[in-house]
Amino acid sequence: MSSRNRYLSEAERAAAPKLYQALQAGAAAVTQRATGAQAEAVVHEAMSREPLLRPQYVTAVHPESLQPATWAGPPVVIAAACFLGKTRLIDNIKIEA
Repeated sequence: MSSRNRYLSEAERAAAPKLYQALQAGAAAVTQRATGAQAEAVVHEAMSREPLLRPQYVTAVHPESLQPATWAGPPVVIAAACFLGKTRLIDNIKIEA
């Protein structure tokens, strides 16, 4: 559990897992051969379903070069940041072949 959790209200703590769930949705899209841009859109859409999350960025990149993922399928890292109240949350998920 992140030390940032102490800055979150009870409602914000309940909403916080939605960030990782959104990343998991993006990862599922990548495993189904989505491009990086498509996976980013899936993550944004999933995050938009939680009104307390205010996305800052979502990016899909190659895990070693960190270049934008323009291909379909793994390997990809999807990284995201959002604000939950005044607290900035960051997370990522790695999708391998």
